[in-house]
Amino acid sequence: MVTVSSYSIKKNSDGEDFIVLVLTGDLEFIHSKEGRLYATVKKANIASTFSEDVAKTMIGKQLPGSIDKKECEPYDYVVPETGKILELNYRWVYVPDNRQDENTVISNSSLLLAKGLLGSLNKVFIIDTEGGSSDLYANL
Repeated sequence: MVTVSSYSIKKNSDGEDFIVLVLTGDLEFIHSKEGRLYATVKKANIASTFSEDVAKTMIGKQLPGSIDKKECEPYDYVVPETGKILELNYRWVYVPDNRQDENTVISNSSLLLAKGLLGSLNKVFIIDTEGGSSDLYANL
């Protein structure tokens, strides 16, 4: 799980403002090069179409997924606390947990197939083992 911890306002290439959500991963413990243990969290930014008012309501929301390291072209990063410049070749990105989406597609397809074979869903029943996820199919 990741948590929406804050937001910032950025400008696009046309100079227009847009909202970026700051996502924070779970607490992790890492060993430094010197062998010392320290606590950290991974952070990733994700652009949104939200207004600032909506972004404020998102703070504290949890999303299924993780924050993973993704390789990219090298770039310079300035450490805010020290001013030291580091050359990095990775970014931290949000990776949504799509397992629920995959199950939804499979279940939706199965119900549509049953509807096609039987002419309606009047004789089909669902055993819900996902704590209410069958509500996703109420529109069929």
